[in-house]
Amino acid sequence: MGVSLIFGVTNVVNFAQGSLVALGSMTAWWLVAVAHQPLPVVILGVLVVTGVVGFLIDLAAVRPLAKAPPIAALLSTFAASMILDRLSQLVFEPELRSFPEVLETGNLSVGGVRFGTSDLVMLGLTLVTMLGLGAYLRYGRTGRAIRATAQDTDAAQQMGVPVQRIRSLSFVLASALGGLAGIFVALYTGSTSPTDGATIGLTAFVAATIGGLGSIPGAVLGGFLLGIVEAVGIYTFGDGVRDLITFGLLILVLVLRPAGLLGKTLSLIHI
Repeated sequence: MGVSLIFGVTNVVNFAQGSLVALGSMTAWWLVAVAHQPLPVVILGVLVVTGVVGFLIDLAAVRPLAKAPPIAALLSTFAASMILDRLSQLVFEPELRSFPEVLETGNLSVGGVRFGTSDLVMLGLTLVTMLGLGAYLRYGRTGRAIRATAQDTDAAQQMGVPVQRIRSLSFVLASALGGLAGIFVALYTGSTSPTDGATIGLTAFVAATIGGLGSIPGAVLGGFLLGIVEAVGIYTFGDGVRDLITFGLLILVLVLRPAGLLGKTLSLIHI
């Protein structure tokens, strides 16, 4: 959802999104394992940290390139990702850490399939976030300003929409979503590391592209579809086919439907 939100508003693919996921994971680890904070405080803390970092990325790496060719901002976010990863390693140190079991991960079973409270919370939070963000974009005053900016920046500006503030807000929201994802990725896998961002970010980009860049429901659909196809493929053929499945599915969807499954255009947020 974060990848689609930023692309829809700024027409920039934010390659720093994966690094924000890793930063969210590491911040959550510190709040749980070191500061011994409960999950609600952990979520709030991660949202604040990643939201602020997202604003700084926009301020330093994207905003100055607003009138440059799109490739310049894309490369700038890639550089920001590398810088953020290295800074995170300096702050937290690069080794893999075990993430405390804040929510149980294997305590439930239905039809022989085992899952945990963490899975239900993660699924529920994903749906609530998607519906909440969709309602905000459709009915909220600022949300409508975000959609107007995505549809026609010049017209929105002429109508009094503070375009630059809307772009920055989009980065803050998307970065906070990345941090939120980081918490549950770490909780699901049981481990976290500052170096996890690159793989996660690339997978998120593939999922958003499959669903349709700029589509909030499409991002969720793309994530679910990619996850299910990967799970079935890995169960059948082993973990070595993960990348083959991921990028093979991406090529297949782009060939059959270039705008993605729910995409209408490659530069407009829709819900």
